[in-house]
Amino acid sequence: MTGLGFYTETPASSSPPEQLLGAGVRAERQRQGLTLTQLAERSDLSPSALSQIERGVTDPSISSLRRIASALGIGFFQFLVQAGSPDPVVRKAERRTISFPNRALEYQLLTPNLRGPFEVLALELAPGAASGEEPLGHDSDECLLVLHGHVEVEIAGQVHTLAEGDAVSIARNLPHRVFNHTRIAAEVLTIISPPDTF
Repeated sequence: MTGLGFYTETPASSSPPEQLLGAGVRAERQRQGLTLTQLAERSDLSPSALSQIERGVTDPSISSLRRIASALGIGFFQFLVQAGSPDPVVRKAERRTISFPNRALEYQLLTPNLRGPFEVLALELAPGAASGEEPLGHDSDECLLVLHGHVEVEIAGQVHTLAEGDAVSIARNLPHRVFNHTRIAAEVLTIISPPDTF
């Protein structure tokens, strides 16, 4: 289950990152009244693997995290968003961050919560990185704007090459992923409406 590794950065908390994620998964599972076995079946994971994620013993791969979030009907950043009325300003040093080190991929949540009509993410891709093992769709429209570097965006089997300043729109449920085949890091601004991080 380890594979890609998962880390979060939430400066306000002193808990280890993998425990924050696991606690968020457990809290949402319990809020929905699901047993560990029920969520494991819905997400196509073993109860043992899911238990390890919830306890912060192991880090989920991006595909496992997406399956868990999908089975719960939420975006995966929801595991890190706390209840209440957050400050509308998101400081760079305080962004909620999900990193997949073995894939050299990092998402940062730029909106203070997921309750509005959209969410905004910064996606950083190291040279050779891709946003997913395979193209995946989700129930939201999406717009990508390349802030730095060059990327290729695969949408429903068609590949589009984008340079700095280029943008592409992705209709809801179309399978897609982003690649960085260059030798420099790329940064992509992602706007998703309604909020539904994969």
